[in-house]
Amino acid sequence: MPRTRKASANVGYEFSRLIESLGVQFGGSWRHANPRTLRRTFLNRPGTLRETPGALLVELDWFPEQEVVRPLVGALSAAQVQLRGPGGTPPPPLPGAGRCTAIWC
Repeated sequence: MPRTRKASANVGYEFSRLIESLGVQFGGSWRHANPRTLRRTFLNRPGTLRETPGALLVELDWFPEQEVVRPLVGALSAAQVQLRGPGGTPPPPLPGAGRCTAIWC
């Protein structure tokens, strides 16, 4: 049992560090925000998941801080970041990937 707890604690720590780096990317007053604040503000958002034959699209509902996220979303779109599928298989290329410039794409 202790190994599971330690692994679980490490995952929580790594997730917090990842969220902190998100705040650094946003800059300004978000640079020193608590990871829980960042998670509540930017990640725990209502929205819609849309499934297409080649993609799973995430459309977030409007929220006041979305302008802070737009540059990061644009950079991710330009980099054509894609998540791997089950078993680590690469996803098929998406037609038009990298053209999204809005937070709801």
